[in-house]
Amino acid sequence: MKQNRFFTFRVLLACLPLLLCGIQAHAWDSQPSLSFPNMAV
Repeated sequence: MKQNRFFTFRVLLACLPLLLCGIQAHAWDSQPSLSFPNMAV
């Protein structure tokens, strides 16, 4: 159980940058004032 949880945590950790990039792009499209310009390169 603990091994499975650790694996899920690693998968989430690997997907986190992709999720953040997707949210960043979506936020940049909808409301540019709410997103960080220096990250939207």
